[in-house]
Amino acid sequence: MKIALAQINPTVGDLKGNFEKARDFVQVAISCRADLVVFPELSTCGYPPKDLLNDGGFLSENEEWTRKWTDLSTDKVGILFGAPSLKWGKLYNSAILAYRGKVLAARAKSLLPTYDVFDEARYFKPGPGPENPIPFKGIRLSVSLCEEFWNCKDFWTTEECRYSKDPLADCAPDSDILINISASPFALGKQELKDRMLRHIATKWGKPVIYVNQVGGQDDIVFDGRSSAYDSNGNMVETLKPFEEELSIVTLEGSLRGRLGASLALVGRSDAEEAHDALVLGIRDYARKTGFSKAVIGISGGIDSALVACLAAEALGAKNVLGVSMPSKYSSEGSRTDAEVLTKNLGISFRTIPIGEPHSSYMRTLNPVLKGGSYSEEVELWEENLQARVRGTILMAISNKEGRLLLSTGNKSEIAMGYFTQYGDSCGGLAVIGDLFKTLVYKVAEDVNSRANRDGRAAPIPKATMNKPPSAELKPGQLDSDSLPNYGLLDKILMGHIEDGKSPEEIAESLPEDLYAKNIRDPKFVREILDRMNRQEFKRRQLAPSIRITKKAFGTGRQMPIANGWRP
Repeated sequence: MKIALAQINPTVGDLKGNFEKARDFVQVAISCRADLVVFPELSTCGYPPKDLLNDGGFLSENEEWTRKWTDLSTDKVGILFGAPSLKWGKLYNSAILAYRGKVLAARAKSLLPTYDVFDEARYFKPGPGPENPIPFKGIRLSVSLCEEFWNCKDFWTTEECRYSKDPLADCAPDSDILINISASPFALGKQELKDRMLRHIATKWGKPVIYVNQVGGQDDIVFDGRSSAYDSNGNMVETLKPFEEELSIVTLEGSLRGRLGASLALVGRSDAEEAHDALVLGIRDYARKTGFSKAVIGISGGIDSALVACLAAEALGAKNVLGVSMPSKYSSEGSRTDAEVLTKNLGISFRTIPIGEPHSSYMRTLNPVLKGGSYSEEVELWEENLQARVRGTILMAISNKEGRLLLSTGNKSEIAMGYFTQYGDSCGGLAVIGDLFKTLVYKVAEDVNSRANRDGRAAPIPKATMNKPPSAELKPGQLDSDSLPNYGLLDKILMGHIEDGKSPEEIAESLPEDLYAKNIRDPKFVREILDRMNRQEFKRRQLAPSIRITKKAFGTGRQMPIANGWRP
């Protein structure tokens, strides 16, 4: 039996477009003489459809398109796909096997995740659980949906298991092959874990495993694809390209066979490379799926805006990206030069719009009110933020006038600490690097330059940008280190708390004694940083979506109250 792994990039709600994509993939699979084509979870409507599932009209239309998906099957090829399905007035997240233009079998997902970015129990009823394998062309198929593979009780510890039942335990023994259709979001470090889990499942049951995952960006989530197949000994025999649509064929003849050297796709990928590819796909799909083809970015000469510009140029094409330099009297000559050099290296459009005059006008208006008409050399916080808000107004005007998506440039370290200006540098439709800690920003920037060098091109990000101390340049001699701890230290503390859930005492104990400063292993020092972070939730709530690349991003997957009296 030849089985086609159809790794598609659906658009949530685009029922017609998703069907047409599936039709094209099926036609290719038929030309390869496939017996079965396997698509991802909820492939008819895309994942996650969220509150579209509360719209009766949407569900009714989805039923019509589900019938058209079913019609794609013939007497030679079966189609296994995911769809929301109504039965007896209840909505299920289903896997549907179609053959000869009819539904041969359907499976309703029994384990509904409600953690991190998932909220399936809000919409779906759980299925009955393990069901008998589905006979298809002489092969017994065990069909499961995403989460049902993630509760194998001898792979996870008792504490890690989220559910009391393991659906595979009842259906796997009588099957010839285990198939899982999935919509599993990308996160750094997740691929290695997923690979170990799939190998374990294959070897535990002594059955070949096929795993088909969605690919593409959807709002703040990126799906990396990496659909894969393993033989009954746990050897990877196929893996599809990460962050790309692809179709590939595996053959089941006693054992499962695919492309030679498939496992090499997992070797040698650094976090920086993974983050780079995820962010490029996230930008491209966010723009495409929301109707934008062009972007605008405020270019400061610093590392954050430089990296966002590089990623945007790769995602959308250099000709579609505009960089805007908006110098003030505090902007260094080096920053102005670095901004222009970057845009020339990338080949993106560049404009310089000084903010001195509009900023002075605001100051003349506000001085009598906020300073009592007096003049002071000291730059107060509201004056610093006023510059950022002037810049935000300019960028939003360009966005409105020219139909460009404004990409904001704040990183996760700054966002955590509230070190950004509301309605200023926070303006934008997408916060590209909002889930990259500052230390990772530098690593991804180095990866961008390394890729350019490998391709025989000059590194786009100037050395001066890579090496200069970070600064907002909103007052004379300002450095980020005036307001924040060293980023290397700050990121260790933030990562320990946000991603690993460690207490201040545990974080302090884990910090090297000679790292950056004295007394950093004092839990009080760590607690002060976390207290400041927690007080910034109201600012984070108003940000544009950030592309999720870590296991715990601000936004959908981290729901914290704004009014919150508890402190770690």
